[in-house]
Amino acid sequence: MKNSFSFIIIIALALTLILIAIAYYLFSKISASEIDNKDITSSNDTLRSHGVTDLATKLSFLSQDLSIVWPTEWQQLGLDTAGCQLTTRHCQVNQESCLDLSQLTNGKFQLPTDPTRGSEGKTGYAVRKTDGKLEIINCYTEAEVAKQQELRF
Repeated sequence: MKNSFSFIIIIALALTLILIAIAYYLFSKISASEIDNKDITSSNDTLRSHGVTDLATKLSFLSQDLSIVWPTEWQQLGLDTAGCQLTTRHCQVNQESCLDLSQLTNGKFQLPTDPTRGSEGKTGYAVRKTDGKLEIINCYTEAEVAKQQELRF
């Protein structure tokens, strides 16, 4: 009887250790995936930030062309002529068409696109001209504050 009781205790301890090991393994996987998601979000926002800076550099050359009529309300950059309205926590774009700068650039440079939702048709970046400055923003940022840059005229 004493041997069977000891055997039951050993089996119970072994099962408990196995369950603890499984729980630890699953918890470590969940934590790792949360960290990976934060890293992905951070790298996407870094790309978006670089995109805004890149756009500012490129648009500074175009801003000297006085024939360009810049929008006074946010307008998304891209090639599409429809469906460019956009509402995010950082942007309110009401324009139906995107602002197509391809003819002005003569293929000299390509506009950056948002890393998760952007395309040539709808880049995810928007511009507007207010009070002698051209503002550039990425609309899809996952950060609390969107990267925004201004060019003075």
